[in-house]
Amino acid sequence: MVVVADWDDLDAAVLLGASFAEMAWEGRAAVEGDAAGRRTKRYDLASVEGDAVVLTATRDEAAADDEGPDPIRLEARAGVLGNPGREGALLRAVARRLEALRGVDSAER
Repeated sequence: MVVVADWDDLDAAVLLGASFAEMAWEGRAAVEGDAAGRRTKRYDLASVEGDAVVLTATRDEAAADDEGPDPIRLEARAGVLGNPGREGALLRAVARRLEALRGVDSAER
C-alpha cells in the first residue's frame, strides 16, 4: 500500500493505527538506508494473540521533499505464515492516520 504522507508522522500514525488494529508497538523502530537511496523504517509490533508483526515504511530519499508529503510504501507481515486480515487492518489504520496528519500539526482521532 502506498500513501502520500509526511515521513515525520510515522511514529504517531503507527502508535495509533496499531491500537485500532488490536496490536501494540513494542517501542522499537529501526531505520535503514540502501544504495538506491531508499529509507526504510521497521516497526516491531505484537498482536493481541501474541503474534509478532512487522510493519515497514519505505520512501525514496532521492524524491523526498522535506517541505511536503511524499509517497511512502507500507507493508506488514503478521506471524510466521502471515495473516492477510490482520495485516490489512493494520495497513488501513496506519494509512488513515497518516492521511489525517498530512500537512497539519495535529489531528483528532
